[in-house]
Amino acid sequence: FADCVNDSMTQAAGDGGGGAKPTEVVAETKKAVSNPIPPLHVYGELGIRFLPEEPGIVPRGLSFKINDDFHPVPFETPFFKGRMVMRIKDAIGAPRTPYFNGKRRLFSIQIEGRFKQRLRTDRVLFGSSFKHKISMPRGASIAMSILKSIDSALQEDLFAEKNPWIMSPLICAVERLQVRKPDPNDTENDGLGPWRYGGDRSIEEDSSLVLSEEKKAKMGDKKMSFGARRKYFGDVKKREATYWEPDLVYTFDFLSARMDFNTYKVKMAKFIEFGTTKLMNNQPFRLEARVMDENDNSKKIGAMWAFEFCHNKVSPFPAGLQIVDHSNDM
Repeated sequence: FADCVNDSMTQAAGDGGGGAKPTEVVAETKKAVSNPIPPLHVYGELGIRFLPEEPGIVPRGLSFKINDDFHPVPFETPFFKGRMVMRIKDAIGAPRTPYFNGKRRLFSIQIEGRFKQRLRTDRVLFGSSFKHKISMPRGASIAMSILKSIDSALQEDLFAEKNPWIMSPLICAVERLQVRKPDPNDTENDGLGPWRYGGDRSIEEDSSLVLSEEKKAKMGDKKMSFGARRKYFGDVKKREATYWEPDLVYTFDFLSARMDFNTYKVKMAKFIEFGTTKLMNNQPFRLEARVMDENDNSKKIGAMWAFEFCHNKVSPFPAGLQIVDHSNDM
């Protein structure tokens, strides 16, 4: 479980720059909370949506059409504005996407957009959080030690009785990161330009715009790999000196070859897999990018995005929630 979480991971004011004013954030949050929760698009037993109880995510609780990767969903929070697609390999009833061809990947969460304010990279974390205690398997402590030797910035409190979590700085956690300058001719999409992905078109790692001038000079024309980026920004001093900038466009692809959300099973090797249903303790798996307080890095002040992977056999869908079943669509 811990290894799969690591695979999928990998200010309101004070850092300078623009961003939403406190009154604007409150108004946005109240508007989101008052909106009814949309229907859940279900594929087999699986439905994925924005976390309804996370304040400030607009549209609130929106459910994703899986593998519809030519049509990104626009969204906005107090810290980020962008668009995204959700891919799950072999999701029942979902269209097939060439994205997975020739790859071992089992899911992909691709997000593109712009930060609404300047944030130090050490203040934005990505990973999993849970409402209730989870049933950690035997040997989990050893697994955590191994993971922390791979990702030195990884933090966790998975054994907590309440609200367990596992997080790493976003800049270390995301498996693919591409940073570019906005399109100056695009006025409709906030400088993002047309959606350039879908099908077999996926992002290529290019994080050069977040690197220091000294580091870029040393690398020359070489691109930093995910592993090299994770190691480089594992140094907290480098994270503290680096910012997510509002005047750049960021594309993230969170992916894993281990977690199969169709079955909630973790695939460790070709013939080795195990279920996580009992481990979840009757609650859905969640992924979020949280923003921490400038003066207290243990205090969450909001989220850039947050999702939950609802599975009817892991945690029955809430009573009264409207379901749109796509299982027989394809």
